[in-house]
Amino acid sequence: MTTTPSTTTLSTPLATTLTAPDLLDGWGRLWSGDLALAPSLVTADVTVRFGNPALAADGDAVRGPDALAAFIGAFRTGREGLRYATRLARSAPGHVVSVWSADDDAAGLHVGGIDLLDVAPDGRARRVWSVTAGRPVAADDDVAPCRPPRHRAVSPAAGRVAP
Repeated sequence: MTTTPSTTTLSTPLATTLTAPDLLDGWGRLWSGDLALAPSLVTADVTVRFGNPALAADGDAVRGPDALAAFIGAFRTGREGLRYATRLARSAPGHVVSVWSADDDAAGLHVGGIDLLDVAPDGRARRVWSVTAGRPVAADDDVAPCRPPRHRAVSPAAGRVAP
């Protein structure tokens, strides 16, 4: 008997190839605090590189889903209201790009960025490069208003936002 591969939902263990839209949906949910998704979204040897110097040292140490979940958990301490969403997505074989926004209305925090994910054959991310902008990044036809800069260094190790 032959079975046809199908896309798995993120609520079940990874059984087949993850699609680019599912990967990015899960990636936003992971960064929004659903840390249990990490093993379904990234490979055992995933690496992450951040353009933000405040995140770079701790981010460079990430290897694997457990380390990534711990890193994101530490980053989210004090930012429980922060929610991530993909604004624009592009993919090609082996690569996925996300233009994303992160918003916490209660804290007055509205930023965006671009993530480039190298994708393993099973659809999970194996290398990630992430750059955060000082304002929301918009899709070509969806220009976000420029808000006054709120540049604050983030220290996931300390679990707080520095002035």
